[in-house]
Amino acid sequence: LRAPEIFRGFRFVLARFHDRRDAVQDPIQKVSEPDRLALPLGPDVAQAVLQAFPDAYYNAQAHILMLGHHPAVPGPQRAQPPYVAVVSAGTSDISVAEEAALTLDYLGDSVQRVYDVGVAGIHRLLRRVGDLEQASVVIAVAGMEGALASVVGGLVSCPVVAVPTKVEVSLVPADA
Repeated sequence: LRAPEIFRGFRFVLARFHDRRDAVQDPIQKVSEPDRLALPLGPDVAQAVLQAFPDAYYNAQAHILMLGHHPAVPGPQRAQPPYVAVVSAGTSDISVAEEAALTLDYLGDSVQRVYDVGVAGIHRLLRRVGDLEQASVVIAVAGMEGALASVVGGLVSCPVVAVPTKVEVSLVPADA
């Protein structure tokens, strides 16, 4: 497989969430570039890799491990245009949104996070329209119905990328 042009020159180690430590650690050690990104990693595997690579950064919310790169610290400050706006509908979507935001940061893009602004509380989204209008691209992370991406698409003139999420809900107790 050939990497898309946008990813050429960037080093990634892609892992499955439940991979064993050695299945992740060995490829990371073989990559000679100073910046390496491995995603998604479960907390147990990430802790083992962090012991082997103490300079690594792990974001438990996004399940991303980075070596040689520490992302910009998200905060209340506004990113300077041009930037990518990463928007999440609800708090349950933030882990996927944060994975996108951290990956964009790794790739060198400026990111404006706009979280918990789903259409069920559209007043929160409307308060942030200015941030969305200044974005070069908006990534809308929300449930499978695509409502957030549709509403954002009607508010902005830039491209909108919809990232549907699926939240597993179980009514059966874990010990059943």
